[in-house]
Amino acid sequence: MESRSVRRPALCPACGAPGFYNYELKGPVDREGNRLLEISYSFKCEVCGYEDSGGLYIPLDAVYRIRHLLVPEALALVERVKVITDVAPLGVKAGAEASATTGEGR
Repeated sequence: MESRSVRRPALCPACGAPGFYNYELKGPVDREGNRLLEISYSFKCEVCGYEDSGGLYIPLDAVYRIRHLLVPEALALVERVKVITDVAPLGVKAGAEASATTGEGR
């Protein structure tokens, strides 16, 4: 089994202070005949005390197929899509739709 630790700078989701996400990647992990990549992560904000940790399993073949996608440009899109999907259920409007409902530009 291979394993690697990765530490990446990040902003605290709660207060925006700079910090680090720590990742531990292990593989291949065999579960019920499926070859998986195990990813464990943790974050602790030294400013506000926010903590986040967890783990997930991703099919190794799927990760391998998209390995060239794991670049900053793709990460930026994933971050944007995640924010959009988190904000949409709140009923927040953007762009021209927001201007039309608030009366801006009149």
